[in-house]
Amino acid sequence: MFSEATIVKQGNNYIAKYGDDSGLYVEFTVEAVEDKAESVKQGRTIFKDKEYITINIIGDKNTVRKRPVKLVGDNHSAADPERWPRQWQAFKNQQVQTQEGTPITEWPMITKSDAASFKAMNIHTVDALANLGENNLNWMGARSMRDKARAWIEQAKSGQGISQLQDENDKLRSDIEALKNQMDAFMNSAKPAAKSEE
Repeated sequence: MFSEATIVKQGNNYIAKYGDDSGLYVEFTVEAVEDKAESVKQGRTIFKDKEYITINIIGDKNTVRKRPVKLVGDNHSAADPERWPRQWQAFKNQQVQTQEGTPITEWPMITKSDAASFKAMNIHTVDALANLGENNLNWMGARSMRDKARAWIEQAKSGQGISQLQDENDKLRSDIEALKNQMDAFMNSAKPAAKSEE
């Protein structure tokens, strides 16, 4: 079944956007690209730095699209920095471009070798594993691992309330302790000074 279109305003135009990008792992890089005209002009190979985007489908290590960064949107799609602002900002700040969520290496349900295998398939977070589509479950145990990831995330969400209650309880305890200390200080200052014996 096709997903419903989302209408997005881009400049003075409106574009229809289908689906979402949660199934993609995106990375921006700078590549050295030969400037053919300048190379001919100078009689030697001249390279220029050019920004590229690599788009991987999570769970599919064979489908990779690499192209120059599209800085201006058109009637069909948004500019790459607008479509993936978090990754673009990390790239511009020279930070590691990661997916949002729990890193796959921090998931206690798998081994280090499992985590390395997932990373090779562009699955860098438990959230990305949980969001794998049916068409990307083409490796042994894929459905089972995806279902475990989904269950683990749901369990964490249901435990979120307990964590919030614990935080509130800790804050109340510290507030009570502060009030006790204030009350003790007040009581000590209100006591009359003891009379010295003559």
